[in-house]
This record gives sequence, structure tokens and C-alpha cells, in this order.
Amino acid sequence: LKMDRPDPAEPGFNGGGLPLVSVYPKARDMTEAQSNWIKDYLNELADVLAGPNSNDPVHGYAKYIDVDSFVDDHILMTFSKDIDSHLLSVYMFKPRGGRLHMGPVWDFDRSLGSSDPETWSDVADLRAKGFWRAQLLDDPQFVESWGARWRQLRSGLFSTENLLAIIDGFASEIDEAQVRDSE
Repeated sequence: LKMDRPDPAEPGFNGGGLPLVSVYPKARDMTEAQSNWIKDYLNELADVLAGPNSNDPVHGYAKYIDVDSFVDDHILMTFSKDIDSHLLSVYMFKPRGGRLHMGPVWDFDRSLGSSDPETWSDVADLRAKGFWRAQLLDDPQFVESWGARWRQLRSGLFSTENLLAIIDGFASEIDEAQVRDSE
């Protein structure tokens, strides 16, 4: 599924309060039963998130989503300051018999400082846009999982040393081309 501008002749649908498009299978290849099933699943998820027991470990949102994928997705969107991450270029998938996963991540053309980082990820803004992240951020367990994962990433993949090494690696790849560009 994607939450994005539909391509021409690509029908969209509303599921869980979100405007969505089926990527695979394409909407034209889905049966009515398949289409109704995914809409119902997403609507149930939205109802649970809006309900009084949304963070119940058995009957709450964790029954519907892969929490780790939502945590990782939100960390990456926050880290990159991707302002599209709430309304556009949002992809998710649901394996048969599994829970809804966020991803794959996509489209960072409006990230890394292209907006005011103090306001884009505001929970009130998320709530106004209707995306589920606002309700997830209301759950102390989700926030705790978020923090634990962030600390894990900062000690390895997102460590300052590793990030600087990546930047240095990219710089060395284009170093020779920089000289040619100046000629």
C-alpha cells in the first residue's frame, strides 16, 4: 500500500481514515473480497488506535501492526526530517497472516533540513493530518521502544563516527569528479 499521489488511472481508496493506493496487487487485479478485507483491517486498526484500550498488549494496536517496523520508520523519518513522511511517499505492506509493516522507506527529496524541524513532527500536527503515528506516540510503551531503538542505533549504525565515515566515503568517491567539474 502507499499513501501518495495516485498515478493516472490508479484508483485510490480510504482505509483506516487514510487515502491509500494498492501497489501490489494493483487495484484492478484485486477481487472485491480482497479490497474489502484490507479496508476492514485498516479501519479496525484505526478504531483500536482511537479507542480507550489502544495500548492493550493483546487487543490493542500491536495486534495489527509490526511495532518494530513502525518504530524504525518513525526514527528514520525523524532523523532525516522528512516532511513527506506523514502524507506522501509512505509505503506499508501486510504479509498474509501477518501484521501491517511500515516500509519500504522511499523518497527523501524533501528531507534533511528542507523544513522547520521544530514543527513538522509535532504530535498535534500528526493528529490533525489523521495519521496513526500520533496515537502511537501517545503510548508510553511505544515511546519507550522508540527510545531503546534510538539508543541502539546511536551506538552503532547511527553513531557519529559511523555517520562521518559514510560522509567521508561519499566524499572520496566524488573527489576525482570534483576536480573534473572545475576544469
